[in-house]
Amino acid sequence: MFSKFATRREFLNCGKLSLLFFLNSCSNLPNKVKIALQNSFYPESFKDTIPKDWKQEKINFENIQLKKNRSTILNSDFTLINDGWISSIDFSEFEKINEYALFENLDKRSIDFLGSFNQNQRSKLFPIGVVPYTVIIKNNKELITSARTSWDFLLSEKLTGKIIFPQSPRIILSIAQKINSSNSLKKLKSQAMLFDDKNMLNWLINSDAIVAIVPYSLCSKYLKIDPRLSLVFPSQGVPLMWHFLLNRSNPNNAILMKWMLAYSSIGQAGFVMIGIVSGTQDGLSAAVLYLAAYLFMNLGAFSCVILFSLRTGSDRILDYSGLYQKDPLITLGLSLCLLSLGGLPPMLGFFGKIYLFFAGWANHQYLLVIVGLVTSVISIYYYISVIKMMVVKEPQEASEIVKSYPEINWGIVGLPPLRIALYTCVAVTALGGILSNPLFQLANTAVSETPFLQDIIATSNNIS
Repeated sequence: MFSKFATRREFLNCGKLSLLFFLNSCSNLPNKVKIALQNSFYPESFKDTIPKDWKQEKINFENIQLKKNRSTILNSDFTLINDGWISSIDFSEFEKINEYALFENLDKRSIDFLGSFNQNQRSKLFPIGVVPYTVIIKNNKELITSARTSWDFLLSEKLTGKIIFPQSPRIILSIAQKINSSNSLKKLKSQAMLFDDKNMLNWLINSDAIVAIVPYSLCSKYLKIDPRLSLVFPSQGVPLMWHFLLNRSNPNNAILMKWMLAYSSIGQAGFVMIGIVSGTQDGLSAAVLYLAAYLFMNLGAFSCVILFSLRTGSDRILDYSGLYQKDPLITLGLSLCLLSLGGLPPMLGFFGKIYLFFAGWANHQYLLVIVGLVTSVISIYYYISVIKMMVVKEPQEASEIVKSYPEINWGIVGLPPLRIALYTCVAVTALGGILSNPLFQLANTAVSETPFLQDIIATSNNIS
């Protein structure tokens, strides 16, 4: 729990809970898809969700004008960029993206932020997520308490010349606006040791600097190797780094279903972390229950996606439009599994999350539980969008793939076992909620009889 300051483990677990990225992508392009990005901007967990048959092209925005970087961007189908480097991009080299249905999935915050750009830029930028900035403090536990309360701690005389700030003027201005002092921007700049976006943590570790303001996606490896570092989220809120997708080819409105499900796994793992971080009997039991529930939910969803792909050769979400007319089984199975993944009652996923949230709240992990609740609500929108597409569309609105849907034949080699797996997963997902209490007791018994889990509980009790 976040009792005094955020430890490395707590930070990583909280990070897994945050729904940082939900990248919208494209398929059915004539050649191998190329996506240009700066490796240091994105965690491995995000890059692992990019389809394996896509080619990731490395670029360096610090040298954006160099011929090599420009050539890479111009020869790529897509480019990922954060808002700090928007001004370095020539928007005339990119196609409009706001004309496609991708924008129907944007929330109000994303739409409002897009409004800060001019019309030409706004039409070519698609927000894929945000990364919060964090305060990293080196070897100063006393400073951590004041940092958690307010950004005003940055003006302390003890920190003069010992703070590493990001280069982005927007981030500096955002922090200055949270400081309760006249001329806060001028005073804040006078506290800086340097302004850097690339090696800020190297500077922090190897210099006299005490504080660095860093995007948390860049922190994990340093928090693992240097126990002197602690992470703090000031209660006044933190600035956000926005990430955008730019395209140089026609995205034709496609979103890869398999990518969506794969990346949702990261968010689902975050819910399990609530129970693990609590270190209590109930918390670990809830984690075991949710892991078991997730096994069936995810396998059921992927079984439906695989069946659809085998029958149609497509994995685009838009091709599921009107599917209920031709394949009620896949429609029902995928709908129930997605509802369970989203945490809607009376599915097993709902009760699994309830047990996790209760265990976390009882252990005073209020921030983790709140983040978990918020991300659950956000994810429901995306899951419901897929279900709506499958069951609400009128026959004339069905996709061309569904209109030409092949006759269902379960006799093909390999399909009978997949059919059994689908029936089993959907049944457990749909009916497991009714049996959630005995299932939780079973998980509780398993935790009680597992020595290493009991060691974790004992260690947690000693610490608290």
